[in-house]
Amino acid sequence: MPKFTFNVSETQVTSTGVTVTRIVKTSTGVQGGYLEASSNLDSVGTCWVDASASVFGNAFVTDGAVISGSAEIYGNAVIGKDAQVEGTAKIYGNARVIGEAIISGSAVISENAIINGSSTVADSDVYGEAMIFGSAQVIASSRVAGDFKINSGTLSGLWATGDFT
Repeated sequence: MPKFTFNVSETQVTSTGVTVTRIVKTSTGVQGGYLEASSNLDSVGTCWVDASASVFGNAFVTDGAVISGSAEIYGNAVIGKDAQVEGTAKIYGNARVIGEAIISGSAVISENAIINGSSTVADSDVYGEAMIFGSAQVIASSRVAGDFKINSGTLSGLWATGDFT
């Protein structure tokens, strides 16, 4: 039995103009979020797209990750390994969010950024080749770009580029 089905009578248009369709959990009938294609969500395991969240393009959610709120995951982004994405967060490009990372609020993760471990990004932008990992926190409208790397500590309201490991 498939993990989910599409409710073709319920669609919405994403912020980038892509039409996505609501999913329904086959085992319980519980409505989920929205996908462009079945290939956006792993058909096994506990990963899920909930509420008004959308996953489209070549983006992929796998391995226990949960997307909720009105978050949007698109491009070639991959979310996995128990990561949580919530709020109005947007993750796109070739970005990766894995581990037990939490992305929340109006966070934007893009380009080739990697968020890993038990790190948190809230209401901040991470892009370029930046890596946030370990127990690092990026919060309060911070911007992290370039090849900046951080594996512990908190960035709050800062603009950071370069290497801070």
